[in-house]
Amino acid sequence: MTHKESHFFPIVTESRFGDKENQMAYIVISDREVCGKKKGESITDKELVDAGVSAQALIAANHIKASNSVPPSIKPATEGVTN
Repeated sequence: MTHKESHFFPIVTESRFGDKENQMAYIVISDREVCGKKKGESITDKELVDAGVSAQALIAANHIKASNSVPPSIKPATEGVTN
């Protein structure tokens, strides 16, 4: 009986959505500034990580909330579209 080994290596591919594909967006809901952003302004997960701030801690303290909409990163199709 022979032993056959199989190895699978993940292949990293560039996303067609760019960096925004995995980015979470938040809205500042507190009267205090969060990373230079004021109430009503949006802030990304990357900005929080770069500042060394925990998004979960800010959510728990009611300083930010998850945004329902992430800015669109996909442009609408224009090729083959007729009006």
